[in-house]
Amino acid sequence: MRTVVLPQALRAVVPPLTSVQVALLKNTSVAAAFGMAEAVATMRAFSNDHADQRAGIFLMFAIGYFVLVEVLTLSSYAVERRWRVS
Repeated sequence: MRTVVLPQALRAVVPPLTSVQVALLKNTSVAAAFGMAEAVATMRAFSNDHADQRAGIFLMFAIGYFVLVEVLTLSSYAVERRWRVS
């Protein structure tokens, strides 16, 4: 099983798993509706404390989300290329 089934299963599961991880990362802002302290709550606190720099704060958090999603996507592409069947 370790040498036959598992490698095939890992190759098949990487793209859907990456899609789920990217969606989960993007949807962390939904957790703010439940009052959980995370990125949106932190951004709200920053924007309340520094109201004159609100646009910059939003831009930095958007760039942060973009960087995290790109790192996750590029790493999944690297894993897919490494495990590609030749």
